[in-house]
Amino acid sequence: MRFTLKKVRHKILLAFATLILFTGVIVVISQYYMRKSNEYQSLKTQIKDLLNLSLTVQNHQKNFLLTDAKSITYYKQKGQSKNLSEYNKNALKIKKLITKIEKAPLLNQLNVDKSLKKIRSSHTKYNRWFNDLSLKIQYKGFKDYGLINKMRVAAHQLEKADSLRQFDINKLRRHEKDFLLRKDLVYANKLYNLNRSIKQSLRSQIDTLAKTESAQINRLEAYINTANTYERYFAKIVNIDIKIGLTENEGIRGELKNIIADIKLELSILHDTVNERTNNLIWQAAMVFLIVIIVMLFLSLVVAWYFTHSISSPIELLSRITKSIADGLQNQEDRLDGVQTEDEVGNLARNFKNLYTQLRQTIQITKDENAKLKEFSQKEAERRWETEGFAIFNEIYRNHFNNLEEQAFEVTAQLVKYTGSSQGGMFVINDDNDEDLYMELKACYAYERNKFKNKRVDLGDGLIGTAWREGDTMLLTDVPQSYVHITSGLGKSNPSCVLIVPVKSDDAMVGIIELVSFKVFKTHEVTFIERLSQRIASGIIAIKASERNKKLLAILESEAQDAQEREANLRKELQNSKYWVHKFEQKLNNISDELMIYRTVINRLYAGLLITNEKFIITKVNNYIYQRFNYKRGELIGESVDILIETDYKNVIDLREKRFKVSYRSFQEQVSGEVIDKRGKNYPVKMLSGKLEIDTKIIYIFLFNEDDVVHLSPSSVSDTSKGLILS
Repeated sequence: MRFTLKKVRHKILLAFATLILFTGVIVVISQYYMRKSNEYQSLKTQIKDLLNLSLTVQNHQKNFLLTDAKSITYYKQKGQSKNLSEYNKNALKIKKLITKIEKAPLLNQLNVDKSLKKIRSSHTKYNRWFNDLSLKIQYKGFKDYGLINKMRVAAHQLEKADSLRQFDINKLRRHEKDFLLRKDLVYANKLYNLNRSIKQSLRSQIDTLAKTESAQINRLEAYINTANTYERYFAKIVNIDIKIGLTENEGIRGELKNIIADIKLELSILHDTVNERTNNLIWQAAMVFLIVIIVMLFLSLVVAWYFTHSISSPIELLSRITKSIADGLQNQEDRLDGVQTEDEVGNLARNFKNLYTQLRQTIQITKDENAKLKEFSQKEAERRWETEGFAIFNEIYRNHFNNLEEQAFEVTAQLVKYTGSSQGGMFVINDDNDEDLYMELKACYAYERNKFKNKRVDLGDGLIGTAWREGDTMLLTDVPQSYVHITSGLGKSNPSCVLIVPVKSDDAMVGIIELVSFKVFKTHEVTFIERLSQRIASGIIAIKASERNKKLLAILESEAQDAQEREANLRKELQNSKYWVHKFEQKLNNISDELMIYRTVINRLYAGLLITNEKFIITKVNNYIYQRFNYKRGELIGESVDILIETDYKNVIDLREKRFKVSYRSFQEQVSGEVIDKRGKNYPVKMLSGKLEIDTKIIYIFLFNEDDVVHLSPSSVSDTSKGLILS
């Protein structure tokens, strides 16, 4: 009896059951190998932690020797320190971790019991050696503790016993310190030899002394006994250091180092063993997974082939037939006879064949009716599109009827959007100067034209200038490569069509509209833009007329306002002039005739007159200087005097200290100098300078004549200057 599935859902359930079964197998295998892998990884982590703890213990041992052994606090606390405490904590952790590793379930499979026992034994031995090390260091002591303290006491007693041998005692102490610092037996032997020679020398002295000199003999024997005590303590310290280890590879230190090396070696072997088993497990898991996947892939191909043959192939055939029918192919229903299955797909194919036969007749009738309806709809859509467009642009004219810039931009932007163009621009004729007519880019939207970056087009210049001259619409479908580029997120591209429409009203040219697009403009779109251009021209003409009227009105208002301001300013100036004329008349009446006489005399004696304040900043200059040396009036006021005059100022100022002083040679000594004109040319002059005090104000006066100008003798000048000072 042949088993067949007549329902599609039964076939799908069978496929899902197969998939679930193999998924379960993979999950079980994955769980098994993951559990094994986690156990090995945990063991590797524990071994690594054990190695880290071993290194930490070694570091605490080294820190104990470096810091605690030389710390007063360690001896005060009777052998307690932070490093010892940390060492004990980590040693306890090592012991617990070894116990934990020994209980691991995988340990029997790895055959590493001997390695663990050796590691445990090595750590026990390390702890024993380290405890012995700490006891010896505590017994040895430091400064005021242990054997070192006793040795120091003996050394101090030795210094007190014989003050005449301080040099030898200092040498002994130096050898002692060299040994303690460098841990070299050479210095210990030097100390022994020196102490032996000192004692022999003292015994020789004792032998030469008479019995009557018992006090001297007792002092020498006391020194020898103290030296023996000192040497005995030093020898004990040397023996302890030898047992501890003068270097890292000797004594207890060497034993500790070797034990740590053995522990590292055993842990490395143990780690490599676990790592090898882990890699083997991973390789085994990979092979099992590969076999399962291959089997699953094979079964999947079988299931896929079965479903393709029984379900997918009939459905694809129905899909292709449906698509071909939708594309207008005829007599496709005979292909449906190829679907012979007894399931839902077979029933669907047979029902679809009957449906297709009925639909074919209905479709033919519908196509004939749609052709007529499409033609009518297209004409109606064009008419509605044109009507809506005029309504949109009429709204723009109402909102921007008095601003050409805004109206041009809104019209251009909306025209680009409404016609589906990529970019566009509106050029308007500039007729401000009848002798220089040109067309300028008044508005643009998504516009990029290198040729018109100055926004000026002359008559006959390019396509825009040609359309201006000819006055006809231009529709280009073969656009030159360099004419214009359309920029987008994907780069620059050349357009497919350019439409140039003159903007004119009653044959009066006003401007040009240019539209650029990737699509070719349709006939009804070109007609719409030509009709719209007449409305645009009327709007531009109206705005230009309004702007001219506004400009004329603004000019008239500005001229009237300027006339009023000038009249008001003249009135103020007239009032100010009357006030200052009155003040000036008062000042002139207060000036004495004597002052005018002095000024006349000075002007006759010297051509140049310059006055500065107490800081040598120019405050007054006579007309001769301005005219002779090409300076503008008021140009020197506020500048330092050395910008104009180069001379010896020592008769009026101490230049080194920058402090002013009164000189008795003021207005007495005529010196040579130079005057610098505006172009930098120097003129040699003879100069007289001096200091005047007027009330509380100090000024400096510089008088000079050019060398080729005849001037009076210094005595006559001096007399005149004295008269000026007195005034």
